[in-house]
Amino acid sequence: MRTLLVCLIAAGSVGLHGCGYVARGLESTGVSYRIPIQQGNVLTQERVNQLQPGMAKRQVRHLMGTPMLVDPFHQDRWDYVYTFRPPRGDTEERRISLYFENDQLARIEGDMRPEAADPAAPPRQTAVPVPDHEGPSLVDKALGKVGIGDK
Repeated sequence: MRTLLVCLIAAGSVGLHGCGYVARGLESTGVSYRIPIQQGNVLTQERVNQLQPGMAKRQVRHLMGTPMLVDPFHQDRWDYVYTFRPPRGDTEERRISLYFENDQLARIEGDMRPEAADPAAPPRQTAVPVPDHEGPSLVDKALGKVGIGDK
């Protein structure tokens, strides 16, 4: 009885190993589906080109999004990391670090830099509108409509 049990377990493990081998073989042929995976803040050259020294922190946050990493010991450095793993091919990774002085963008380091403008072109100015969140909130407005809110 023990011999039969050992033989069944051995045959089962060989069979399972064969299934894994077949699955890996199918994956390399492109038959199986793998999802693309994006992580972090999407860093595009268009967004990085809009960064300019002297921008306020809230303008940078509105343009680039909340930074992936903020060092609690260095509040004036924001790190943005973007990773894209396609179903096939190499993983793409981009990093950018923004440094602030007096709550204004001072310098940019990392894989991506703002592209140099054409020297013959007039200097461009980028205005990033940032909505102020002053005034009544959406809840206050709704309560005011039904007559419950503050006047």
